[in-house]
Amino acid sequence: MMKFFRALRQRLLAGNRLSKYMLYAIGEILLVVIGILIALQIDNWNEDRKLKIHKREILHEFQESLKSDLVKLEANMKINAKIKHSAKLILDYMDKGLQYQDSLSYHFGATTSIWPIQVKAGVYQNYRSSNLNLITSDDLREKISLVYESRYTNLNRTLNQYREMIENASQNFFPTRFESYWSGNYETWKQDNNFSSYDSYDADKVKGPMVPLDYEALREDQEFRYFLKTLINKYNWLVEIQVLSLKEAIDDLLFAIESELDKEY
Repeated sequence: MMKFFRALRQRLLAGNRLSKYMLYAIGEILLVVIGILIALQIDNWNEDRKLKIHKREILHEFQESLKSDLVKLEANMKINAKIKHSAKLILDYMDKGLQYQDSLSYHFGATTSIWPIQVKAGVYQNYRSSNLNLITSDDLREKISLVYESRYTNLNRTLNQYREMIENASQNFFPTRFESYWSGNYETWKQDNNFSSYDSYDADKVKGPMVPLDYEALREDQEFRYFLKTLINKYNWLVEIQVLSLKEAIDDLLFAIESELDKEY
């Protein structure tokens, strides 16, 4: 091809056909320019394709992380429903003047359980500085920010407040009312559970009984009744409402991510 154009150019010059040579030169320049533009377009297309692939990878990572968080939230809600049940059961026993049973010690212990929600913000931390710019949807970026900057933060803050209330009670309130705080046989429990990480054991098997020093006195103890009622109320307003809010935001974000992924194809 190059030999053909070179020969054509030489014939035009030899024949003193200047006007035709100028047209040829312009055409040759245009061909070069078009070739460069095509090459740039292909390069841009390849780069755009790489960015889209990377964007999909990021969104898939968010999906997996959020789905994992949902499983943990739902498991935590089941555990905490049992905690509230224990508190209500104790109050019901006291209101009805029922006699003490050994099983109540496990319910007393259950009311002071604190199960952290191990949600993962690692994906967001990895990508928020720059790679989130690949997500062109303002609505999707806002939903991501809502989950990780607002809902997760609020939940952690309220969990800390709830934890502080329990810790304060264990130091200043329970010592005059119970024999000990979580007096279960930890070593036996540890042997019965394959304990290698937070996620590797069944929380339902955790038993930390608290035996009252004087159940009859505790039954008439208005301060203890107030504590149990406050425990339920604070869990509802501090923890559960934040868990439900986070769960709703995650569901909404997962739907938005799925919609964004569907747009690509």
